Amino acid sequence: MKKIFSKKLPQLFLRLLFVTILILAAASPSIWIQKEGFTEDVIFALDVSGSMLADDLQPNRLEATKEALVSFFKETTTTPNAGVISFTSTAYPEVNPTRNKEEIIKSLQDIQIRKSSGTSLGQAINYGTAFFEKDLEREKKIIIFT
Repeated sequence: MKKIFSKKLPQLFLRLLFVTILILAAASPSIWIQKEGFTEDVIFALDVSGSMLADDLQPNRLEATKEALVSFFKETTTTPNAGVISFTSTAYPEVNPTRNKEEIIKSLQDIQIRKSSGTSLGQAINYGTAFFEKDLEREKKIIIFT
């Protein structure tokens, strides 16, 4: 009797292992890695042309955007390496990339509408990419508000 049991034990073990692997595969397991803080460089580009005075958002598009960004920076516990530019038909630096939350907030609050002959997303993108450091390890993002 002992020999029969010892011959079937490895087979039983393999069957249980197979069933366990099938159950785990069916459950679609995932591994979540939570990073502390931001690992990317971000440029926030704000359209400051006359179209941002539209009042479909209150009090207007530009002020609503500025309020949302200021709120984001005030509430976040970690600050990304962020820069701010404004743009119309040309782009203007507001603050170079920094982790200084107060400097970013102040630059956002100081942004005003500029008189121009249009809006150029290309200028915002070109100027935004020039803002980035040459660090190839970090992701780069430009977020455009227009």
